[in-house]
Amino acid sequence: MLGLMDLSARIAAVEQRIRRACDRCGRRRDEVTLLAVTKIFPAQAILDAYTLGLREFGENYVQEFETKAPQVRSLAGARFHLIGHLQSNKSHKAAELFDVIQTVDSGKLARRLAAEGRPLES
Repeated sequence: MLGLMDLSARIAAVEQRIRRACDRCGRRRDEVTLLAVTKIFPAQAILDAYTLGLREFGENYVQEFETKAPQVRSLAGARFHLIGHLQSNKSHKAAELFDVIQTVDSGKLARRLAAEGRPLES
């Protein structure tokens, strides 16, 4: 796993690339969301990235994030995105765990998520 210094350097490099891209296309930096994809990394990687200022985290698998959630759900201002395919039978758990579900690909899934009664971004 990356140490904080290595992670800090990588985040700085990504930020620099984002700023250059924003400059080239005439967008403001605050119009772009940096989403740290933390699949296959342990919860400690999320904690480290949070310490370095990241607040948006993406996960591919409901089951994988379920094991990390107890360690990271209390991070103030952190938002967790499901970026992987979501099977409708896992919609209840996904609605509990994630703030944003980016992979709603059917009316059936949208209805199941809406029935959970928890506002989600999608």
